[in-house]
Amino acid sequence: MQKEKALAAAQNIQKEKAKNDEINKDIELASNSAKDSKYDDANKYLDEALKLDPNNSEAKNLKDSYSKIIEQQKQQANIQAQAQTQNQQNRVSSSNDNTKFTYNEALNLLKEQYPGCSFTEVNDSDGLNLIKHLRIQDKKIYVNCYFFYGHDDKEDYDLEGMFAVSEGERHIYSIITGYGSTLSIHLIK
Repeated sequence: MQKEKALAAAQNIQKEKAKNDEINKDIELASNSAKDSKYDDANKYLDEALKLDPNNSEAKNLKDSYSKIIEQQKQQANIQAQAQTQNQQNRVSSSNDNTKFTYNEALNLLKEQYPGCSFTEVNDSDGLNLIKHLRIQDKKIYVNCYFFYGHDDKEDYDLEGMFAVSEGERHIYSIITGYGSTLSIHLIK
């Protein structure tokens, strides 16, 4: 009887060790997936770990963290899609109405103001978030604007930053930012 109890206890210890090894393997696979920005895959591995131990705090914390990152990525993608749609609508409406200001006209206006400088359309997540923030702040000005990053090719102007060119007044705004927020906006022309 004593041997049977000892054997059962040893088997339980082996089962618990195998279960913990499987949980640790799933957590490691989840971490590796997250390093590759594959958060959906990471959450699947964590689901497997939590099936084995629903109270595993490490798996729960990682799952919460990865779920937040997935939500942020979805929000960023939504912001980018909205900004791209707005830029496309601006281009289409400009091309349909000869009195409206086009993207190329805005770009040419910047190039005239800053010869020797290069400009590219804002399409990264930080820039798009800033545009969204500006449009919320002042819908009259920034809704009908084209947004560009500019930098000095010849170092004549020491120019680097974000610019908005308004359709209606054809104003150029220099937008000075820091750490993802707007510090100041200057009317250039």
